Amino acid sequence: MDFPEHFDRMAKVEREVGNSCLRGVFLDELDPQKGHKQKIVMPDCGNFCDIEFEELDHPQLDMMLETPELMRGI
Repeated sequence: MDFPEHFDRMAKVEREVGNSCLRGVFLDELDPQKGHKQKIVMPDCGNFCDIEFEELDHPQLDMMLETPELMRGI
């Protein structure tokens, strides 16, 4: 859904290699209607978030803030 070109590429690689990254199910065998979850919409909390998370020190925090698109579907 989010990265169809990458998904198709990996599905082809799985077939070429003859092994799946999932337990016995190739990517191109997955039902495209399964696993779709409604995306959670997180409202902007403005200054409250800035204050609340000011002292949060997580090794991946910069990555999450700089590239929020990586958090889709989580």
